Amino acid sequence: MNKNKSKNISGEMAENHIVQMLINQGHKILERNYNIRYAEIDVIYIEKTTNELVFAEVKYRKNKDCGYPYEYVGFDKIKKIELAAEHFIANYNEKLPQYMRIDVFSVLGNFDNIEHFKNVESITLLTNK
Repeated sequence: MNKNKSKNISGEMAENHIVQMLINQGHKILERNYNIRYAEIDVIYIEKTTNELVFAEVKYRKNKDCGYPYEYVGFDKIKKIELAAEHFIANYNEKLPQYMRIDVFSVLGNFDNIEHFKNVESITLLTNK
């Protein structure tokens, strides 16, 4: 099997796991893999308890040999998510919550190590924890 194909399957499985976890917690999933020309948002959902619109990036790594998954979400990625978020908001036909944020889900191994970083603005928030 192609190594890149294997990575995609693992990343997709991590996204599926996170989406199911969010649904189980009562959050409303609006969109998955929202794409515009140069950017993608893995999951867009409304958080149940805060009624915030959340644009989430899911990063997966099999192990931490090359670093933790969240270390792969840099400034450029956050800016691309912001761009895609603006596009989503401008083109969504239903009323959306007033407050919004960007979150990162860092998934390591067999989904037994999941870290949820809320309201991420840059990688410095993640690396200085």
